[in-house]
Amino acid sequence: MCFASDLSSENVLLARVSELEARAQHLDLLYRTRLADVQAVTQHLWTLQAAVAAASAGQDGLNGTVSGALPPSPNGAPALPQLAAEVRSRS
Repeated sequence: MCFASDLSSENVLLARVSELEARAQHLDLLYRTRLADVQAVTQHLWTLQAAVAAASAGQDGLNGTVSGALPPSPNGAPALPQLAAEVRSRS
């Protein structure tokens, strides 16, 4: 009977290890997605900073420079309308 108990314990441990591996893979995917979002936002900010610097130096100005320079929003953009509504409701 001791042998059956060992197999049962081993199966439980193997199932737990498999579950933890799946969670680790999911968290890695989330991390990589968030990292890409941060890199995209950073790029947006650099672009915006360059446009503001150009405008303050008397170059092309903000008209057209900023609107034409901003790439699409990062993956978190779908949540922004909900956040904006929440902020407005608190005001």
